This record gives sequence, structure tokens and C-alpha cells, in this order.
Amino acid sequence: MLGIENGRIIAYLMIILMFFGLSWINYKAWKGVTVANRDISPAMLILPIFSIAASVSGKIMPDYFAMILGTLAVGLFLSREKIFFPILLGSTALLVKPTSIIVFFLLVLRQKHLREVFSTRFALRNMWVGIPMIVCLTYYTLGIGYIKNYQDISDLFWMTLDTNFITSLSSFLSQPMQLITFIGYHWFFILGVPLYVCICIYLLIKEKRKVFSALWLLVFLQVAIITMLNVQHPFIHYYYYVGISPLCAIIFYQFLLRVRVKMVLFLFMGLLATHLLVLSHFDLRGYYNVMPMVFTKHFKNKFDYMTYKRNATYSECALLKKRNPNFPWGRGEVFRSTYSRMADIGVCFGERQNSTEAEYGFYKFNDSIPSECIVVDQEKHFKLVRCDT
Repeated sequence: MLGIENGRIIAYLMIILMFFGLSWINYKAWKGVTVANRDISPAMLILPIFSIAASVSGKIMPDYFAMILGTLAVGLFLSREKIFFPILLGSTALLVKPTSIIVFFLLVLRQKHLREVFSTRFALRNMWVGIPMIVCLTYYTLGIGYIKNYQDISDLFWMTLDTNFITSLSSFLSQPMQLITFIGYHWFFILGVPLYVCICIYLLIKEKRKVFSALWLLVFLQVAIITMLNVQHPFIHYYYYVGISPLCAIIFYQFLLRVRVKMVLFLFMGLLATHLLVLSHFDLRGYYNVMPMVFTKHFKNKFDYMTYKRNATYSECALLKKRNPNFPWGRGEVFRSTYSRMADIGVCFGERQNSTEAEYGFYKFNDSIPSECIVVDQEKHFKLVRCDT
């Protein structure tokens, strides 16, 4: 048996290999696709470490997977003009995460003028996108409705579509400080967008050079669409916006090609490296129960701190298992526990939970235990029990 800790390491390694491998395939698919007569495929190479994608590319989350599949679908279509694999990949992306629909805005990159987007030719050429959308809508309406006939637990997720789009958007914009943090931290990397804007303004005033990309209009439109879909808690669930990452990467890559000042390049590379270090520490600090960093408000967010503080208790589960080898670990048995819709304690111990009759069990430290059970071992957050059956 590998054990729960080694299993996690191997699972994460497999995820990273898969995501980075798909990123490389995505880069190859975009070969030859140009914007302003420049090949933009190198921008796809930085996706795993750039923008919102950097926060999810190393986690077991569907968001990056859906985004990269959708981007791959668009890249294959733009570079090869074939629709079978783009339809297959696009449908998979939307089934995995419907919010990945905004990556299809990348189809606009082929057009030299904005007015061409509203032409009949553009609509006919990109009609294939309708098939993944129909597949997605069919599954999340009829498919989910059919599955609900057989489910035995309440929903842990839901999809809603609020027709009051203006209310959703105005609520998003009514939180300026969180919005500024969201843009300044997530869209590029820490302080990346503010610095980008400052350099663009400086070059425009001093050298009369225009380097600000019009592609930002598409990014704002992508963000507006996800926001208007009534995404609850948008600044907490920022990863719903991961679909803007490819376009942000393209904007950043174009910017570096236009600005050939070494100091600027070194500065941006330094900020990108800092961003990666902070992300790494952000993950590790939870495991070692380190207090939140204070670089940005994002790290002061109570929700984030409590989430990662919970992850810090994983080491306690390993200690309890090691000290109590007589428990039926790894045998597929269901353990006693306080009922929970989410298997949070079970994930920690790597076991099934929610039994009311089992001989062995685990509980949170402050949870009450049945009268027929006694505590045999405990740590700061958890306790093991054995019960008369």
C-alpha cells in the first residue's frame, strides 16, 4: 500500500504531468496562428504559470483541464480548419466546466478588423461552436434531470442562470477594492497589470508609441459574461474566470515583443518569478499552518486562510493512523463519523465515513460521540473512537 500521503503526491504528479503535457500539445496546435503578423503560439507555453491558470494548473481541479481543452479546440481549428477534433474537444471542455465557454472568444483573433466579427462569413465559419454548446445544454438540463432520479444525496453543486444580468454585473463592480485586487493579482501576476498600464502610458507620452493591446476589450467581455451568469462569490471562486488566461498570455507576449527594453523585460520576469514563489508558499503555508502572507488582500481573505488551515490538519490524520495500526485502515470499510455531505474527514484519513453502526470511527475534536463509543486516541483537531456493536 502506498498510503494516503504517497497517494496524494503521486496523484498531484500525474495531474501536473497531464496539465503540462496538454499545454505542450496546445502550443503545437497553435503553431502558425498569428496576430499582427506574429506567431502567438509561444504565449501558450506560459499558460501553466501565468494569470489565473497559474493558481489552478497544479491542483486537482477541472477548471484548468476544461480551459486547456477549449483552447486546444480553438487552436486546432484556427491552424488546420478542421472541425471534428475541435467539436470533440470543445464539447468535452464545456461538459467538464461550462464556464470555459469564454475561451471560444479566441476565434476572433483571426479577424483583422472588429467589424468582420459581425459578418455572415464569420458566423458560418464558426458554426461548429454551436454543437459543443448544444451538447453542454442538453447534459446540464435533460442529463442532470435524469441523473437526479437516481441520486441518494442532496446536490453539492448547482447551476443557475439569473436573467437579471445587470444586477449581477453591478454587484461585481460595486466592490472596487476586491476588483482592484482581482485584476492586479490574478490577470497577469502580482502587480503585472498595473505595471503594464504604467509602461503603456509612459511610452505613449514619451515616445508616441502605442503598445496597449485592443485585445483587452475581449478580456473585459469575457469577465463580464462569467459575471453576468450569476457566479456566486466571484472573488472567492476566481478560478471560474480561468478562461481569460490564454488571452492575457497573448497580450503579455505581444507586449514583450513590442517593448525591447531589457530593464522592463527583467522586471516582468522578476515579478512572474515572485508570483510563482508566492503561489508555492500559498499552498505550502496551509500544510505547515503558517500565518497568511500580507502581500495583497487576497492573502488576508478569511475564507482562504480557513481552507488552508483545514488542510494543515492532514498531518494529524497520518499520525493517528500510524499510532493505531489495529484500526481497519485501507480495507474499504465505512467508519463512524458525524454526518457530513462532504467527506472532509474521510479525505483526511483516506477512508469512507458517515456510518452509524461501525465499530471504529473518527470525529472532529469538538464533535460529540455516541454513548456506546470511547475515545482511544486524539490530536488537536481529530479523535479516534471504538464503539460497542
